[in-house]
Amino acid sequence: MVGQSGLFLLVLALYSNTQWVYSAQTCLKTYQNMTIDGGIFKTISGNLSTCCTSCQQTSGCVAYSWDGVNTCWLQNQTQPLYMHSNRTTVIMSPLPSAAYSLNQTYSAGNFFGTNGKNNFHFITWGLTNVTKNVNQATANSSGLIAYQNGQVYIGVDHTNVVTTGRPTTQLQSLWLYNSGLFILNLAHMPSGNTTWPSWWFQGPNWPNNGEIDVLEGVYGMNYNLISLHTGNNCTVQQNYSTYFNGTWANSGSNKGCSIKAPKGTFQDAFNAAGGGVFALQWDRNNYIRVWNFINPNIPDDIKNNSTNPNPDTWGIPNAYIPLDSNCSPSHFNNLSMTFDIAFCGSWAAQYVSGGEAACENVLKNDPSQFSEAYWLINYVKVFGKPGDSLGTYYPTCQFAC
Repeated sequence: MVGQSGLFLLVLALYSNTQWVYSAQTCLKTYQNMTIDGGIFKTISGNLSTCCTSCQQTSGCVAYSWDGVNTCWLQNQTQPLYMHSNRTTVIMSPLPSAAYSLNQTYSAGNFFGTNGKNNFHFITWGLTNVTKNVNQATANSSGLIAYQNGQVYIGVDHTNVVTTGRPTTQLQSLWLYNSGLFILNLAHMPSGNTTWPSWWFQGPNWPNNGEIDVLEGVYGMNYNLISLHTGNNCTVQQNYSTYFNGTWANSGSNKGCSIKAPKGTFQDAFNAAGGGVFALQWDRNNYIRVWNFINPNIPDDIKNNSTNPNPDTWGIPNAYIPLDSNCSPSHFNNLSMTFDIAFCGSWAAQYVSGGEAACENVLKNDPSQFSEAYWLINYVKVFGKPGDSLGTYYPTCQFAC
């Protein structure tokens, strides 16, 4: 028989043990022939299993690398990953204080707004002189926006010959963000001759508060172009390419840098695969990472609609830019999420025989070219970590209006 004090101690012991099991990290994701640049704070001897146990029992250990023989390096950071022969790297499951959780979902039924509260401002100026952005009422009455079979449709006029510009939309979120994990699940992206679609994040007083182009390109390209634009005193280093699987692109003089994602990540090839996922991780004080996943190669936690996805398990990203002394976090502030379908301009015209004049002729006179120029969105989900700034809502457009 156990007395009251003994019973209390027994319950306390069981509770403490339960809490330890609940909070203990697991050796979650194993990468072969990869390692992490930096963050080593302890070296131990042992096999892979010993390394796992040691990391679990060592405060601050979030990952470890093993040399395949008898040496293990415990690390206090999970990124950046890079290729390294004869290294096995394991990422630990995150503690609750470092895990992402679902904050917002934009999907059919609430994407454009709900209960009288709009989620987007419809910009009515165009990126080119033949891009005729319309307001929300016109877009709705013209069938340019709709909910279809549980998905969000955002398209362009594809039935009429036009004399000036082709009706389309540019949506700018009324939520402004300063960090987060953003996942766009797409069944179809806009395609067609002369088109210029993009999913991007922009700040006020361009370019001084930054721009992140997660998805962008023009018809004729077979890869997505990921770009950053900032104000002064932000530089990137060529050797950052060690940490991503895209390739540097020449961005010209437009106050930015660009990275080509692998082939097949844009327009026709993307749509032929049945769509996929674009993900932006903006870890405010550390880095910006972007992934393009094409069906069926979607991470399990995204595929299974986890409310706690873990980008550290998604492998080397298509783009990685550290936010450090070369480019401080202060270059990106109060960014609005934007969906856009533009036409022609000097960039798209490069892919049209005859240049800008020919591009505009097609745009105005051949509506059949635009039957595939639409977004079909399954959802956009926004995730945050404890303590992150999870977005601020403004009921009216704040910039570029």
